[in-house]
Amino acid sequence: MARFDYGNERQPGRLDAILAKVDRSPVFHAALAAGAAWWWVDYALQIAAAFG
Repeated sequence: MARFDYGNERQPGRLDAILAKVDRSPVFHAALAAGAAWWWVDYALQIAAAFG
């Protein structure tokens, strides 16, 4: 059976290789976790300031 290529299928490229390398980086995950933690701290401080 013939396989048709409609041109919209995702092709692996250079960006995929870079993102795969970044995703395996523990530094990236640590920075992501730190950013998320800071977001929650900032959120809690804003709520405390609104009611304080």
